Parts: sequence; structure tokens; C-alpha cells
Amino acid sequence: MGEEVLIYVGAVDDGSEIKVNGVVAGHAFLSGTTQVINITDKVGCGINEILITLMDDCWCDIYLMDVRISVDGVTVPVGEIDETDTDGDGILDVCDYCAETAIPEDVPTISLGVNRFALVDGDGIFDTMPPKGGGKGPQKSYTINDTQGCSCSQIIDLLDLGEGHKKFGCSISAMDDFISYLEPTGCTTNDDCSSGEYCAKAAGDCDGNGICEPRPKLCLDVWIPVCGCDGNTYSNDCYAAASGVNVNYSGECT
Repeated sequence: MGEEVLIYVGAVDDGSEIKVNGVVAGHAFLSGTTQVINITDKVGCGINEILITLMDDCWCDIYLMDVRISVDGVTVPVGEIDETDTDGDGILDVCDYCAETAIPEDVPTISLGVNRFALVDGDGIFDTMPPKGGGKGPQKSYTINDTQGCSCSQIIDLLDLGEGHKKFGCSISAMDDFISYLEPTGCTTNDDCSSGEYCAKAAGDCDGNGICEPRPKLCLDVWIPVCGCDGNTYSNDCYAAASGVNVNYSGECT
């Protein structure tokens, strides 16, 4: 699952700058233009507050058109994102890979083994047992965030693991395999992705490798034209992605 925060801004004069949560998100805007700023890497999943500062000599040089949060391609206005945590595991439903997670969980059924992991204490941190005799532990740790809301019991079911994991907890390899299982799938074309996804690539990298991402189901109706890798012009990059097309370059196709 993925979350993006998109800022739609317009500029009256050149050289405007915008900060989001103290971090410069965009600058040197051109007068008479509208831009979409993706600040995905500057905020985390489940954010519910964004502090935006317009850095100009004249506060009317730049104006904020809209702020949207896009969760798995579905774009909604900030403040309308569903902050429900149905199973109470500390992971919002929009980010939760496993529903109905119980913490503490019913694993292990016998006892937590050495270098095995399970949500025993109910604090969202996977517990483990160090080796006997005071030896070093696994030198690794996992949280419910790492597993996107999945417990050891659910990991066992999803990876179809053996009874030993139920008796003593999930092994390090099981935990690492599951976290890798959650990572995005690499691709070269849309045929490599599941239904409802497309092979998302960096702008201009039409023939390169990408990552399978959900196609947007809702896009803001603003005219920020892009030329798609299929040679067609789209209203903005969101509409291109919704059609399963990557952006070749900004502006209308020539």
C-alpha cells in the first residue's frame, strides 16, 4: 500500500517558494502556471496535519489551489482520509495489510523460542527470546509497522508456514520473507502487473524498469498537460496513470 500527498499550487509571479512541515517542497514557480507537487517522501502514512508556508515577499504571489492525499491511487482531500483503525492494532485501515489483527496474539501455542518473534506483550513490538547463557540475540527487531499490521499468526497463514512457527513463533527468515513479500513488484510492462495496476516508471523512462502500482481511481480535474509514453496528451499525470500510461515529458505532445 502507498500514500502520496499532492499539493496543487498556482503562481502569480516568478520565483515563489513553498514549504511543507518546514521542508522546501517546491520553488521557482513560473507566473501563470499551475503545478502538482508530490511530497510523498516528506510525510508518513496516516498523516492528518500538514503545515504549509508560502515563502514570498508578497503573500499573493503564490496561492494554494488544493491539497490532496492519494492512498493506493484513490485521491481524497486532506481531512477526509479514513483514519479508522478497525482492529485497533495501531495501523490505519488504509495502510493495514491484515484485517482483524489480535494483539496479544495466540502464537506461540507452547512458548516463545530463541530468536523467534510474536506479538506477546501487546505493544506492537515483536517480542523474542535471547539465547540461553547470556549470548547475543538476533540483533534484529520488528514492529507492527514493519509487517503492515500483520501478526506472526497471520504471517504463518499468508506464507503457509509449518506448525513449528505456531508453537514457538516466527523465525527471522519468516519475518524477513514476509517483509520482502510486502515490497512492490518490479516490472517492465503493464503485463507484469496485476489487474488494476500499471508499471509505474520515472518520467521520461518509457522503456525502463518500474514498480507495479495501483491505477488511480480518482483524479483532480486540473489542466497540467503531460505527454504520455504512448504519444497521447493527458490532462495531468494522474489521468495518464489512470490509463496505465507513464509520462514521457511535461506539456502537450508535439
